Amino acid sequence: MKLKKARYTLEHEALPLFYFENKNLFMLSLLESNGELVYDIMDDFCDKIECENLYKKEDYKVDALNVDEEVKIVRVTMPDPRVELECKYVYFMFDLKFEKMKYFTVEKASFGKEFLCGWDEHRNHLNYGFCPEDLNEQLQKIIQIYMG
Repeated sequence: MKLKKARYTLEHEALPLFYFENKNLFMLSLLESNGELVYDIMDDFCDKIECENLYKKEDYKVDALNVDEEVKIVRVTMPDPRVELECKYVYFMFDLKFEKMKYFTVEKASFGKEFLCGWDEHRNHLNYGFCPEDLNEQLQKIIQIYMG
């Protein structure tokens, strides 16, 4: 139960907070670490609440994608979600000036489907409905939401 809380805090509170607060610095650190930063944050949460971190550094992967010359996406592949609300992917989408930023999560649902959700800079939870399983379709849906 403690591991579930640590993971929820990481995916739904800490990562969006670091992203919206630290923008460019956080993105640079995330990309340079190739997932180790996310692991380290998770490991710190586990230490603080005294639970074993069952995940490994290799369980986290970071990919950077260009939508166009001004808009970028950074996707973090998370460890396989075990229970509802855990994320399979986390997407950071932004323009190069960090004037328009979105944080998306692909969350496990209780009945086998995944939901596309997100958090805004005011800590509001956003729900975009069912999420396509295909990564290309997922990206297209995220891009469509971002572009408005």
